[in-house]
Amino acid sequence: MCARRILSALSLLVALQPLHSAPVSAFAESRRVTFPPDLVDASIDGSGDIYLLLRGMPHLVVLRADGSSEEYDLREITVPGGLHLDQGWGWYATGELSGTLYRYDRNGVMTGSWDAPGLPGDVCVAGLSVLYVSRTDGTVRSVRDPEEELLGLEGSGDGQLTPMGRRFVYSSPDESMVLDEYNSPLPLPASGIWTAAGEELVLLTDSCVCTREGLELFRLPPGETFGRISLAGGGAFCLLWSPGEEKALVLR
Repeated sequence: MCARRILSALSLLVALQPLHSAPVSAFAESRRVTFPPDLVDASIDGSGDIYLLLRGMPHLVVLRADGSSEEYDLREITVPGGLHLDQGWGWYATGELSGTLYRYDRNGVMTGSWDAPGLPGDVCVAGLSVLYVSRTDGTVRSVRDPEEELLGLEGSGDGQLTPMGRRFVYSSPDESMVLDEYNSPLPLPASGIWTAAGEELVLLTDSCVCTREGLELFRLPPGETFGRISLAGGGAFCLLWSPGEEKALVLR
């Protein structure tokens, strides 16, 4: 039994080692950003542009790093659930009431849709896999076969999904893990909100942003906490925010 436990622990450590990924560096600059109060989801890209998914119309607002902004109505969606940004060509967004995942190009034109039943929340694409959180029963499912439950969650499914190479990181205050479509999830310590920059794991706590090894990347201002973290550009940009709250920080 002891030998099996040791092998299992070693397997977990090996599985979580970063693959072909440069170390994430400490952030030297920070700036405050104010968001609309009806914020559902947010993401930042490698240019420092911020994408906001909102309850009201327009559903998507892009705050460019140069100070300009763009708006997209996403008329196919009545109540948005989650956002995934693909820097190459556009973004994905889920519609809660329609139970559908939509794909949009960089001009905001809908180019495809898939069934995603069960009040879909956050969505994420890694490799050829597209996973989403079903908030009806607190599960993670794949649009490849949405009737099959990939993972049952302890909470309601309000956490965030992040790509980690060809795998995913799911993280919430209740539980965090690395997962994919074909293997058992690998649990992460319940010490904050986890995300990834490439294959490198990064942790947001009540006091700082740090690497999995404990290297501090940014110390949060006193009295400020955030519930979500988004990294882009291999860790060159970081966005700290919380659903439904107006305060946010951009780190570079």
